[in-house]
Amino acid sequence: TALHEHVVFKKDGSEKVALNEWQTVRVYDRGNDNDAYVVDITSKMICASPSPLLIVAYRYGGLGWRATEYWDKNNSEMLTSEGKTRDNTDNTKARWIMVYGALPGNDEGGIVMLSHPANYNHPEPLRIWDKKANGGRGDVFANFAPTKDKDWLLEPGKTYALKYRLVVFNGKFDALKAESAWNTFVREIK
Repeated sequence: TALHEHVVFKKDGSEKVALNEWQTVRVYDRGNDNDAYVVDITSKMICASPSPLLIVAYRYGGLGWRATEYWDKNNSEMLTSEGKTRDNTDNTKARWIMVYGALPGNDEGGIVMLSHPANYNHPEPLRIWDKKANGGRGDVFANFAPTKDKDWLLEPGKTYALKYRLVVFNGKFDALKAESAWNTFVREIK
């Protein structure tokens, strides 16, 4: 667990901590599945002063992942809980998104990113780079962005949490396995 202090740099040169965020990361194997492991990421946030904090709507936020530079538009794909693919995923909402593709050495693999139903604005809006990103290379970026389409007001004295799980896998994963992983996540993490 690490404490992140989100600092406001004022015009007069002074600084003020506006938000304290405790981020916990836990990595473990899935027991009976040697081809996957799990990463649980929880962010707990509380205003650092008696003032509320408004996180204004913006296309990035929450949990984002920029994939290996090996992946581009020719050797990687995406699929969401709503059946959307990379070509029609940006600006949609989902409970999970799977990013997968070819890896060096004739391997395949990827990550299923899971959003918890207790998260703000769940199912969460997605910010996805399409196949035209980065000058047409089609680099891979997937982001659960809870404030992509609306503001989030954090009030003093309250704790706010965002909970995510990553299932990192070798080989193939499909929508059925991703949905099962999401259901397990919801049962395990309250």
